[in-house]
Amino acid sequence: MARPYAGYGEKGLFPTPFDKAAALMESVIQRRPFVDGNKRTGLLGGAEVLYLAGHDFSASRDEMVEVAVALAEYKIEARQLSRWFEAYAKPLS
Repeated sequence: MARPYAGYGEKGLFPTPFDKAAALMESVIQRRPFVDGNKRTGLLGGAEVLYLAGHDFSASRDEMVEVAVALAEYKIEARQLSRWFEAYAKPLS
């Protein structure tokens, strides 16, 4: 849970909210801390990080499933995931 906020000195390892969301999602999905529900939890955790940073996240259900499965199978990495979050995030009004 702390990975998105990790850093050294004054510099964070994940500077943007999209990077933070990707870091959390990647950690939960690829490290599988739960017996079941890791992909759902990781995706919702990433979306929550964005929400707390003032962004609404909306991708189609099919695309969310596709991305979560691809991440679980190590077919995408955090940098691509960050861009995906950025593409589907809109500032809260």
